[in-house]
Amino acid sequence: MKTFLVLAGISTVLLASCDNSFSPRDGAIDQPVVYAVLNPSDPFQLIRVYRTYDPPGVIPGEYTGSKEVIPSSVIIRGEKAYAFHDTLFTDSAGKSVKAWISWEFKPEFSKTYELSVKVPGYKELYSRVVVPGQPFLLVNDARTFFRPGYQGVLRLTLSSVPSGEQRPRGYLFRLFVEFEHPTERQTFDTLREEIPLEMRTDDFGNPHYLYASPGVKEYQLYRLDNFIETIRSIRVRGDTTILHLVATCYALEKNFYNYYHIVRGFADPLSIRMDRPNYTNIENGLGVFGALAVDSMKVRVPREFWEDIR
Repeated sequence: MKTFLVLAGISTVLLASCDNSFSPRDGAIDQPVVYAVLNPSDPFQLIRVYRTYDPPGVIPGEYTGSKEVIPSSVIIRGEKAYAFHDTLFTDSAGKSVKAWISWEFKPEFSKTYELSVKVPGYKELYSRVVVPGQPFLLVNDARTFFRPGYQGVLRLTLSSVPSGEQRPRGYLFRLFVEFEHPTERQTFDTLREEIPLEMRTDDFGNPHYLYASPGVKEYQLYRLDNFIETIRSIRVRGDTTILHLVATCYALEKNFYNYYHIVRGFADPLSIRMDRPNYTNIENGLGVFGALAVDSMKVRVPREFWEDIR
């Protein structure tokens, strides 16, 4: 199962549920690549810039040359212009990665923004995006969910959906159990365990879990028994305290949604990908300039519901 340490402020959308690596392969044309996804819920906005490359063999991962380019300027324009500045951060593989960041720029729901990236030796890169309107998440039957004998499902849905250009193209609903776990320092970590949509065991007794992924449905259903099994997997770790059921909805605008499905849509378990399919809404380059909007809510899990689950 997927367990996350709760970090205040930074949305981890798709970082765990989606492959967030970005390795464009193109042996024909050397050109810059931009990856930028605006999120009004994040305390800062981050942009990554690369170039295409052609590995000497057929496996992109074997390429060890530099994929970095150094832009002379990275700017997003809304009602005013915001210049991004370079910084280093550590990716999920523990590598130091250069990115361009702005703490000043705060994207707003339903607003339009333009991206300009200038890289010496290349044409100016340009794109435009409309941040989705704010989603309003509802958790139907949350209180009933904890009553003895309940056999239904928990439904995550939206109370309203924006219209027009700010209407999302797709959604990702996720559901977590939030809990406290003691540490060796005699303190407590607040963690979250994601609840799968489906849980099954294969012929060899190995568990398999299916988690939510982006789609066009404006709702998602979760079964009670999957919730209980998730709590059971937490409780066997020791002296844990179940705190909340945490529901989150990510509303994805069309560029980010299309990028995800074009890249991830090639995940055929019966074949081996030798490259990654190109997708772009970047003028004079490759990549994606997208946006998402997030809403989340917590429901307290009564102690009498979980304390006997083992």
